[in-house]
Amino acid sequence: MSPTDSTPTVPAIGVQLYTLRSLGDRIEDLLDVAAGAGAEVVETVGRHGVSAPRLRDALASRGLRALSSHVQLDALEADVDAEIAFAREVGIRTLVVPFLTPGQRPDDARGWSALGARLDAFGARMRDAGLRLAYHNHDFELREVDGRSGLAWLLDAADPQYLEAELDLAWVARAGGDPREALRSWSSRARLLHVKDVAPDGEARDEDGWAVPGRGTLPWDGLLRQAADVGVEAWLLEHDRPIDPERTVRDGCAYLRATRDALANGRADRA
Repeated sequence: MSPTDSTPTVPAIGVQLYTLRSLGDRIEDLLDVAAGAGAEVVETVGRHGVSAPRLRDALASRGLRALSSHVQLDALEADVDAEIAFAREVGIRTLVVPFLTPGQRPDDARGWSALGARLDAFGARMRDAGLRLAYHNHDFELREVDGRSGLAWLLDAADPQYLEAELDLAWVARAGGDPREALRSWSSRARLLHVKDVAPDGEARDEDGWAVPGRGTLPWDGLLRQAADVGVEAWLLEHDRPIDPERTVRDGCAYLRATRDALANGRADRA
């Protein structure tokens, strides 16, 4: 969808379950929190140590969908077909490479481009299976390498139909970048968006400086409007180190619902 499309996407509101990891390993408990907060979808962290039928049934009984899943690069390289099969059985639509260990991170443009080509090949196999592949950024991909960011080299080496970008705009800000420009630059690949905030300097040190969206320094009202206009399908609430995960998810989902309602009402008023 282009920014000029007359029917902007109505994004789903979701939770990246990494936010709730401190609550324990039982997937049903994490899904109870997400559903209780009003989430419509979740993004899983791998398989959560359960079978595909158990995860599928736990989601269905709570009225949730697993829209996407974070799957480590090593897991894809070990057995991509098994990851595809698990996702299809659960109903997951997008697999996301979430993080590179220091040893996996390229240190020059050629390395980032080679990684993009590897992901392009995985993405082609997933597309054949009816799935999508995305890459999730932190801050290290935004560092300049040979005149451009590592993320730019990576994405340019892959066909957009085979590799999307799950943008984490708070990490873009942490890297000194402009979240609005990042969303503009990669809007054609952006279908899933991580939503968390950066606390003001010196605040929330016990939470690594992160904040619930709407309570930090990022202009989330405008960013979410921009995201909806360019076709982002889901706003996925995340917090890397919440002191109170349940409250974080509850407050964050409430903010996302209110923002989505305000956008819808504003468009109705202009119609």
